[in-house]
Amino acid sequence: MLHVIRLWTIFGLMAFCMAAPNRNLRDTVKLGASLFRDRAVNDDRFIDDLEEDRIIGGIESIPHSRPYQVALVRSGEFFCGGSLISKQYVITAAHCVVDRIPNEKFEAILGAHNILKEEESQQKIEIEKRIKHEKYSRKTKENDIAIFKLAHPAELNDKVKLIQLAAQNDHFLGKMCSVSGWGTSDDGMLAEEGLRETDVPVISNEKCNAHISYGGEIASKMMCAGYAKGGKDGCQGDSGGPLVCKNHQGDEVLGGVVSWGRGCAKPNYYGVYTRVDEYLEWIHSKISKS
Repeated sequence: MLHVIRLWTIFGLMAFCMAAPNRNLRDTVKLGASLFRDRAVNDDRFIDDLEEDRIIGGIESIPHSRPYQVALVRSGEFFCGGSLISKQYVITAAHCVVDRIPNEKFEAILGAHNILKEEESQQKIEIEKRIKHEKYSRKTKENDIAIFKLAHPAELNDKVKLIQLAAQNDHFLGKMCSVSGWGTSDDGMLAEEGLRETDVPVISNEKCNAHISYGGEIASKMMCAGYAKGGKDGCQGDSGGPLVCKNHQGDEVLGGVVSWGRGCAKPNYYGVYTRVDEYLEWIHSKISKS
C-alpha cells in the first residue's frame, strides 16, 4: 500500500512539474506526504527539475555551526529559510511572504539542526509581522527581500546567534561564500539528516548576464554565485536562506538572500541572490518603524 501511495505521489509531482516554466523561485513544494502548493510563492513558477530540489553538491552542516539559520514554518510545514539579524527580526525573501489563510499560524524555528525532530535547542516563536519590500516584482524578481518580526525576542545562546549584515558596498566578487538550507531530498521529502551547506564562488553580474547564462535578467541589486560547470547550488526549500561570506576583516556576514535560479546547479545557470548591502537603509528603516 505504501508503495502504491509513493507511486501516485511521484506521478502527481511529475505531472505537476511538466507544465512548469524554466525560471523558478526556490521554494519548498512538498512536506511530509503531501504536495505543498503556495499561491503567493509558486503561482506559475514551479520547480522544473524534480531531481534537483535541495542544496546541490553539499554536505551536512556541523550541528549548530550556523546558529543564525532560521526555518520558517506555516501551519507546521516548512516553507522557507531565513537569517536572524536581531533578537526579534529575520531576513528572508519577499516571495516567502505568502497569503495568510484564516487561523493559519506562521512560526520561526531557531536553534535547529534537524527540523524534523524536536530538539532541546529549538526555539519556536510565532511570527507577528511580515514586511515585504514594496517594490518587489514577481516578474523580474527584483527587490526579493522581506523582514519577519517575531512575537517576542529570541533567547541568544551558543545555538542561537545573530548574523551581521554585509556593510555598504561590501563586494565579494571572486570570494567563496556558503549557502545553507533544509531543501528537500530527491524524492521531495525533507532531508532527514538536517541542515546542509555548500560553498560557491561569487561571480560578476556581467558573467551571469552573458547570453549563455541569464542574458540580461540579472539586475544590479542581485548577485550570482556558483560554477559554470554547475554541480553546486541552493534549490527548492532554500529560498530566503543565507548566502554567508567573509568581509575584509574575516568576519562572517550575510551577503545575500537565496532568491531564484533556472533549474538547480545547471551549467552556466548560477544561483541568484538578493544583494544585502543594497538594502541596509530599507532594513533599518522598517525595523525602526515596526
